[in-house]
Amino acid sequence: MDIRIGKVRPVRFKSTKLPRFIEKRWKELDQLQIHDEKLPRFIEKRWKELDQRLKNRNTIDDHLQAVLDTETEYWRNVLTRIISIIKLLSRQCLYLQAVLDTETEYWRNVLTRIISIIKLLSRQCLALRGSTEKLYAPDNGHFLKLVEVLAEYDIVMKEHVRKIKYEHQTNKNWSVTYLSNTVQDEIITLMGSHLFK
Repeated sequence: MDIRIGKVRPVRFKSTKLPRFIEKRWKELDQLQIHDEKLPRFIEKRWKELDQRLKNRNTIDDHLQAVLDTETEYWRNVLTRIISIIKLLSRQCLYLQAVLDTETEYWRNVLTRIISIIKLLSRQCLALRGSTEKLYAPDNGHFLKLVEVLAEYDIVMKEHVRKIKYEHQTNKNWSVTYLSNTVQDEIITLMGSHLFK
């Protein structure tokens, strides 16, 4: 065995293997070309079929239908989302409308009772105001005393007085109570203008 250590390889490996490998490979390629004479015709046929398919691709109903289906599915999903949002908003609008109706009815009931108290005191020629404008305070006047009495028996006025007490306890300024002197004066003015018409 003629093996040398280092960078130089034995002459035997250079001369015997390399020519056989190259020669054998060319023989295999030659055999492939000889035995597969039908290959070029097969490839040419496939290319023609592919060309025909590509030409027909944009006119095929299936392809157009698939494109339309994906577009339709996309817009169907968009419409479904929009409809769900509209339903949610309509439910919220219905809820808000119910809250608004409840509040409107509440304030209508409160104002009706306040107007009734003012009419009663006006018919009796009694003074409305006292020395203070606070509920449950001594010397707060006939108007606020009647509101206190009515709050003991009437549910609407009881709720209204409870809200006012809560606002005073939490030190929040409640903007509207309809129990102030200015509101009493406005109601008396409106009632007077209505009588003179």
